[in-house]
Amino acid sequence: MPSPALTDRIFRLIVDAMDEGVTTISPAGVILSVNPCICSMTGQTAVELVGSAVLDLIPDACRPTFARMLDIDVGGGARGEIDLSGPDGKTVPVLLNVGGFDLDGMFLRSLVLTDLTAQRAADAPAAKAHEAPLQQHAFLERAQQILGLGWWTYDPAQEEMLTFSPAACEIFGLIPAEFDGKLESLSSLVHPDDLPRINDAYAAALEGGTPYQAEHRIVRPDGSLRWVLMAAVVQGDHADGSKRMLGICQDITDRKRIQDEVRAAAIYNRSLIEASLNPMVTIGPDGMITDVNIATEQLTGYARAELLGTEFSGYFTEPDQARAGYEQAFRDGSARDYPLELRHHDGHITSVLYNAAVYRDPSGQALGVMAAARDVTQVKRAEAALRESEMQLRDLFDNAQVGMGVVALNGDLLRINSCFCQTTGYSADELLSLGLLAITHPGDHAADLANKQRLLSGEIDTYSMEKRYLHKGGGVIFAEVGLSLVSDADGKPRLAVGTMRDLTAQRRAEAEVRELNAELEARVGQRTAELTRANQDLEVFSYTISHDLRAPLRALHGFSEALLEEYSDRLDETGREYAGRIAAASQRMATLIDDLLHLSRVSRADMSLGPVNLSASAASILDELQLQRRDPDRRVRFSIQDDVWATADPALIRSVLQNLIENAWKFTARRSEAVIEFGATLADDAMVCCYVRDNGAGFDPAYADKLFQPFERLHSATEFPGTGIGLASVQRIIERHGGRTWAEGAIDNGATFYFTLTEARRVSE
Repeated sequence: MPSPALTDRIFRLIVDAMDEGVTTISPAGVILSVNPCICSMTGQTAVELVGSAVLDLIPDACRPTFARMLDIDVGGGARGEIDLSGPDGKTVPVLLNVGGFDLDGMFLRSLVLTDLTAQRAADAPAAKAHEAPLQQHAFLERAQQILGLGWWTYDPAQEEMLTFSPAACEIFGLIPAEFDGKLESLSSLVHPDDLPRINDAYAAALEGGTPYQAEHRIVRPDGSLRWVLMAAVVQGDHADGSKRMLGICQDITDRKRIQDEVRAAAIYNRSLIEASLNPMVTIGPDGMITDVNIATEQLTGYARAELLGTEFSGYFTEPDQARAGYEQAFRDGSARDYPLELRHHDGHITSVLYNAAVYRDPSGQALGVMAAARDVTQVKRAEAALRESEMQLRDLFDNAQVGMGVVALNGDLLRINSCFCQTTGYSADELLSLGLLAITHPGDHAADLANKQRLLSGEIDTYSMEKRYLHKGGGVIFAEVGLSLVSDADGKPRLAVGTMRDLTAQRRAEAEVRELNAELEARVGQRTAELTRANQDLEVFSYTISHDLRAPLRALHGFSEALLEEYSDRLDETGREYAGRIAAASQRMATLIDDLLHLSRVSRADMSLGPVNLSASAASILDELQLQRRDPDRRVRFSIQDDVWATADPALIRSVLQNLIENAWKFTARRSEAVIEFGATLADDAMVCCYVRDNGAGFDPAYADKLFQPFERLHSATEFPGTGIGLASVQRIIERHGGRTWAEGAIDNGATFYFTLTEARRVSE
């Protein structure tokens, strides 16, 4: 078993070799010890750190979290991520493990800090391991051994059974002149918890004559607690066969304290090793594994018991390379950033970087190698992803459909893509030699330089403008350009990236559009004038129909009626029939003229759009029909959906409803029980679809497309009177409202006429 001093040295070397920062703090938060890694993290020396307040290493924003993590008891622990104040005012992200332990009555805390910088910046190259030689950890103090021996005798046959030497009295805190030599007096100094065991040991030694040795506690007369080693041999030289004991005693309080400290230090150092996120292993001179931590078990997939005593190199894809690594450490004292591929128990591979250092005994003899690995799989993946990203960005830059360039802060062109070259007609070498200013239109120099000056001065970090370039083959290129600064991690500008979009074809097209618009405006003006003249002609035609045609028709109708009234007795049956036909024809012609004039008016009338309650309008029209009907015995059932609203011109939309409802009234005249319905459903695009449905004569659906054409009738005038203008008027009005009309029906099975209008919300009356 190694001595406490050797154990102390081994653990100090282990702590010094760790890649994590390790420190111990007092109950008041004062740093008592540090290892080299934490010095590297903070940029301070051990002399500067030891004795300072640990809070000085923690930024203000992290101090509440840090304080909560320190709030633990003996044997407790806490774990979390915080920031550490590093060199040059920078912060270092770390994973903090806190453990509490009792060292000789003093409550201390151990802090293990794992640098998370590499994990936080996976796109950065893997951080290099510390290059400075590891310094010995100063946490464990060298135990001091003070020997103090005293002798004593125990003779049960004597009145003063015990004899103590002055040194023995000093060990027990007794005054030699005052010690009465009684066993009871000595027993009163033995710690009550140890007394039964000591009495049994004395009795057993005397009875069996075997040597006596025991360690136990005593409580001195001054109240101090000490540990003593009592050892004796039994002599049986009395004539009566009685025995006595000759022994020595030694104050081993310091030794016990040192043993406790070593034991606590061993536990502490083991906790540090186990708390490490990085796999750690010790290797003997024969290459066999002598110890591992939990992280090693996790990375290899093997339990500690399976790993101990096995060949270290056997767990790697290249055993010879692994063997060469620890042999280098034995030979040179250390090995830094040694790359290996570790094979897990399940077969998957992990890329690691090993750092190894030799640990020695006090004589300098190498006992083994302490090796710590860092998993760099994610770093390698990040590097591969970064290379892939760079290739993609390069391809994107080179093949972009807009011109792109990289510009130095002094204005030199560093890189240009093919689109820029194609647009300007220059090769990349020519542009890199000339620079962008040389091919910029002189009229744009001032604006271009002003924007670049604002960019470089920090006033803006990007700008966009339209400018002109001079093509190599002559001519001007119109372009939209943008320039943005690219800064480093500290925010300092490094270069600028520019884009150029060719607007030449767009400008040419805009000029053509302006010409076309001017030509179109002229044509619109011409068409408007022609339409105005046509409307004027239509008004003249309407006036002519209304006045000039009506007079002859009235005369024709009047004379035919006069002929029948005054000369009926002179005409035979045929003559009277002809006269009646003339009167009826003139009346139909007058009706047709009225319908044509109505169709003309609805096509030209001004519209005043607003919300209209179509349900109320339909009900009003049906009421009028019921009042005007000549057949009081006719049975008609009406169904009107409530609250159908639409946006329309009130007068024109009433004309639509009147035409459709009157048609329904007309074509259901031969039904014993007629049914007329008005309703609506919501259509797409915020339109409302209205309908008028009846169970009347219906129509042949093959001719549905003729229903809305002027003068088209699917029934003869003898069956159902009419001119064929009403549905044409309906279609014109609905089209002027932006809607459409259609019909569905079957012969002798009724018809449904649909029209769409813009929906309107209900208006409170």
